[in-house]
Amino acid sequence: MLTLTREQWARFAPKCPAAWTDALFFQLPVLVEAGILDNERRWCHFAATVYHETNAFKDLRENLHYRSTHALRKAWPSRFGRKSDAELAPLLGNPVGLADQVYGCYSGRHASVIGDLVPGEAWAWRGGGWFHTTFKPPVDAYCRKLGIVPTPANALDDPVLTLRFAVLEWTETGCNEVADANDLRRVAKAINTGSADSNIEPNGMDGRKAAFARAWKIWGEFGAADVPAAPVTLAKVVGAVTTGAVAVEAGGRAVNAVLPTPPAAPVAVPSVPSVDLAPARQVADQASDFVGIGKALGEFGAFLVGHPLMAGAVFGAIAAVWLLPVALGWARRVR
Repeated sequence: MLTLTREQWARFAPKCPAAWTDALFFQLPVLVEAGILDNERRWCHFAATVYHETNAFKDLRENLHYRSTHALRKAWPSRFGRKSDAELAPLLGNPVGLADQVYGCYSGRHASVIGDLVPGEAWAWRGGGWFHTTFKPPVDAYCRKLGIVPTPANALDDPVLTLRFAVLEWTETGCNEVADANDLRRVAKAINTGSADSNIEPNGMDGRKAAFARAWKIWGEFGAADVPAAPVTLAKVVGAVTTGAVAVEAGGRAVNAVLPTPPAAPVAVPSVPSVDLAPARQVADQASDFVGIGKALGEFGAFLVGHPLMAGAVFGAIAAVWLLPVALGWARRVR
């Protein structure tokens, strides 16, 4: 799981207000539960989306203060592309009136999309929060899922609440899986149009790519956005294991590594207490003497067997030496 620090966040979004930074770190368990911090790709795509939608946190609410008809046509080409300058002039410097035209009762959108609004009310439900959530019905739906009823009038100004909205939108549109594939365009479609498989092209792709690159520089390692991840097959894994080279998935980063041969485990040798070997040596010396005596007697016996006359003479001499004192003692007693 990715570890997110305030220092990293400050480098990524230096203009993020303190209250919004506090909201992010207060809600980290929510991001963890949603799987957004499971790996670098998910978090970098999420952070890049936030960075782009809020214009680097300079526009926490959608800025509808337009000063030129050219800018209006660029922002809403299908809606204002064919209108004349005279027709668009009343919307310049008129954010509330512009909100009615693009998000409210004069937008031509169905009530299921914009809600039952009267003139002037669309301004409160223009884009706001981490993903610039727009329109009242989605905000009402998110609040109900979070157990917040009725919807607060300032819901889109609340950093904690809108972060919860962003997490819900992210998970409900399947952005974790799209981010795992590192497909920036489909992530943008999911958030910008409501479906990763939409036929509508998301706006601001250059800005989104720049935001992702900014996030990846801090939390990623290498690679680029909008490049699908190479699929991992069983054959690749088996081949890698048999050759000793494996692809280690380190928090979403594929890192080629060669497994070293593990060193042999050291053998523990028990310590042996010191022993006085002098008595043992003495016994061994005595045994050696007995062995020598036995060997000599054996050789003497073999000699006697081979020389019987000599043996008789030897035993006679021994008997004479032993019996002579006995005979002399007996003779003295007889006298």
